[in-house]
Amino acid sequence: MFSKINIQKSLGKDIIFFPFKAENIKENSLNLTVSKLAWTLTLTDVPQDTTEEGESFQQQEFGQARHCYVTTKDGKDYIILAPFSTTMVITNEFLATGKSIGGTIHTRVSTAALGVGHISTMIGPSYMAKLCVPLHNPTCKPIYLPVGDQFLSIIFHRLSTSIKEPNHTSKAHIDKFAKWRINLTDEQHQEIFQENLKDMKNCVAEMNKSETFRIYKKEHSWKKCFLRTVKDWASPRNVIILVIFILAILIFIVSFFPGEQSSINTWAIKSRETLMTAILLLGIQLIPNER
Repeated sequence: MFSKINIQKSLGKDIIFFPFKAENIKENSLNLTVSKLAWTLTLTDVPQDTTEEGESFQQQEFGQARHCYVTTKDGKDYIILAPFSTTMVITNEFLATGKSIGGTIHTRVSTAALGVGHISTMIGPSYMAKLCVPLHNPTCKPIYLPVGDQFLSIIFHRLSTSIKEPNHTSKAHIDKFAKWRINLTDEQHQEIFQENLKDMKNCVAEMNKSETFRIYKKEHSWKKCFLRTVKDWASPRNVIILVIFILAILIFIVSFFPGEQSSINTWAIKSRETLMTAILLLGIQLIPNER
């Protein structure tokens, strides 16, 4: 499982997402947001068929999907999850992963609390598109999801072995849209699929166009993190302990030099054990505390 640090290190390399927002990166996950692109799936009955044993059963197939984006008061945009239905929701963010990174997708608690059925799906390595996520409303009332709000979390995992073949589910399941009777306009197809982003190199270049990401990357570089750690550590107490620590090491080293007076030499030998203990205790005090 990737921690926030692992995600930060992989950003712009093996994990790409844009539009970039730092608040989407959590302690051990990446959150994605609701877009205006969403369709409610419908099922219609077809004539009964019979099995080989002569038993009859009712078949169903997908009817015409309905676009479920609406605008409400105060200019706030929502998508509506109709009662007892499944809605296919496209994320705002384009996501791309490297050949050795996959992930699992989970419903956020705030979204599940509205009554949305738990998401149980995943993304494979070399994924490259916006996500198409099914949301279920098993309640008898419509559920309103604000466009732009975070609604799912991705937990990343690193594969033991990188894949070599292309990921066949890396196109937001557009190949299944015809089966679901979702009719996309050319503009919607381009927005979801991003055909100009066909490899990781192009995805990295696209992410680096974001000034917000460039600033974030600079602020979380190794040099910046090191300087922040030093600044947080360098309290007056720690500085005094460091000075004493260095002096103790110097005295310990000097004790090994032969002295002219036997009494000094004897004192040096007896003090080495005490100095070693002091050095160890001071060294422990210098270790930064976990936050």
